[in-house]
Amino acid sequence: MYQKKPVSKQVKKLYAHHFKEYPKLVEKLYTMPERYNQIKKDIEELEEKQKIFVFRPEKEVHVKRLEKDTQKLKDLYEEGKAETLQKWEDLKKYLA
Repeated sequence: MYQKKPVSKQVKKLYAHHFKEYPKLVEKLYTMPERYNQIKKDIEELEEKQKIFVFRPEKEVHVKRLEKDTQKLKDLYEEGKAETLQKWEDLKKYLA
């Protein structure tokens, strides 16, 4: 399971310098990985208890956050579309 790593000391210094006028933002930026990891854990627990139905890629995604390769993005979209169609019947059973 993917886990975000804690914010490094260098990045914390960058945040503190660039956003010194916004201390609450800096605080949130420092704790973002922990909050992300907790939310992901909460989602997985709810999914295990069958309280939510989750669509997620079956394969590891190799697309960057600011991906510029449109073919990679199209391929990922098509992959997601195909996986959704495969899980459609499971979703209908879950909703019933």
